[in-house]
Amino acid sequence: MFDRVIDSDFKKVRAAVSDVVSYLRAHLGEIEECSLYEIRVILNELILNGIKHGNKEDSNKRVRISVYIDDESFANFTVEDEGEGYNYRYLLCRHCHPSGDAEAYDIKETGRGMLLVKNLCDRIEFNREGNRVKVCKKLHQDLQKLKRSN
Repeated sequence: MFDRVIDSDFKKVRAAVSDVVSYLRAHLGEIEECSLYEIRVILNELILNGIKHGNKEDSNKRVRISVYIDDESFANFTVEDEGEGYNYRYLLCRHCHPSGDAEAYDIKETGRGMLLVKNLCDRIEFNREGNRVKVCKKLHQDLQKLKRSN
């Protein structure tokens, strides 16, 4: 399991995301580049949200990033800030049409990131307060690279 706590500092986000990707590669080998890109987007968005909206950029507060891989090759990412939380149900549902699709151009700038995360992952869960989010993402190994390395 990967577990890291970082200060509420935007400059620390890139290194934290890189460390998660390194952890995933160390435990799973080669992962499809598309999956890695989506993971980077998801983690960047969640961590930045925790710093900006959750902790209100308070340098005395921290963000915890935890990752584990289950038996079915799902990566489970948990990002928790020390903020008061927010109404995530409203954010995730307010721009959805009856079809379940959202119009991204209609969404305020501060709501687009979570909608993006929701659409890139297989499952998203929040704690009651709204200051911890768990995202599950199916990882696809890059079979071409695995064959070349054998």
